[in-house]
Amino acid sequence: MWSTSKFALQTSNQTQDYLLCWDCEQRLRSNGEDWVMENCWHRNGRFPLQQALEASKPELLTQYARLYRACDIPAIRIDQLSYFAASVFWRASVHNWRTGKFRGNTKGMLGPYEEEFRKYLMGETGFPEHAALWVAVTVSKGLDIAAGVFEPATSRPDPTCKVHKFFLLGISFMLYVGKTIDARYKTFCFVRGWGNCIGIQSILDDAIARMWHARASKNPPAELTV
Repeated sequence: MWSTSKFALQTSNQTQDYLLCWDCEQRLRSNGEDWVMENCWHRNGRFPLQQALEASKPELLTQYARLYRACDIPAIRIDQLSYFAASVFWRASVHNWRTGKFRGNTKGMLGPYEEEFRKYLMGETGFPEHAALWVAVTVSKGLDIAAGVFEPATSRPDPTCKVHKFFLLGISFMLYVGKTIDARYKTFCFVRGWGNCIGIQSILDDAIARMWHARASKNPPAELTV
């Protein structure tokens, strides 16, 4: 299942285009993609990242989430997850990608911070200073929730920063970017915040279900359905 900000549908088409050289593709693959694809939700029900969290003790419990210190869970590669998330947001910002014949509209989403993310991905600098990344996984392993893919998009407005998000096979990524970013976003940043915080969130499952319902009722471009 694949979703844009306007509609959702089932498709075998992959989001792809010509952009990077072989060396850069291999850098992105080895520094994050391989690990995430091995540890995300799989159709046979295997979900290693979720399982690693469930086997650990949560640091904080709320009505909607269990929060964990990823730095205390050896099975979680913080560097790989962070790099992967940054690479997806950066690729969305530098190019409008195609799924089938449909072309997205994400180019420029990182604004003036696009170059900082490029340098981070090239190993020239650390994770951008004026950014905070939140990572969470679904409670469900079910096909109706965990199997989805939501393309990168700009989320709700925030007075202190820009907010971007994407969801891939049971894992949610939220990126907050801006020089005046609210301190609470940095507190729970997966890269630099408290314990490299990561959560299992029932509220995430609820949000995905609502979005699927709302978007699936809208008609996608005809070229995607053939």
